[in-house]
Amino acid sequence: MQVKQQNRQQVRVSIAILNFSESPDIVTELLTVQPTKTRSTVDGVQVSNKNIWILESSVKSSDVETHITHLISQLKEWPKLFHSLGHFDSVVRCMMEIDENTTTTLNLSVSTLEILAKMKCSFDLDYYYLGK
Repeated sequence: MQVKQQNRQQVRVSIAILNFSESPDIVTELLTVQPTKTRSTVDGVQVSNKNIWILESSVKSSDVETHITHLISQLKEWPKLFHSLGHFDSVVRCMMEIDENTTTTLNLSVSTLEILAKMKCSFDLDYYYLGK
């Protein structure tokens, strides 16, 4: 009897707004989207040196572009950040976990890359091999 190997692949993608001095609530108000996570310099529990606002993709897919386009579709008010926030950084964070039975690729279309460039988003990829 042969046991079929299950792929243990997981892809998680988020967009983070970092290094701004205003409250994360301002970002939520400007974007009209509830974040998945925030961190504030004034949080009583966790103090950081800069504020952070994160929106994680809820899409169940191993395709990174599907996650990114889903996130972009929720952030139609993004241009308001440039006028209201002052300085901030933004990054698309992608985490991929794979095992020895998984082959995965990362492909982004020109149109998606152009949109991310207009949003001034950098791209961060963490790739984890889960082993056997």
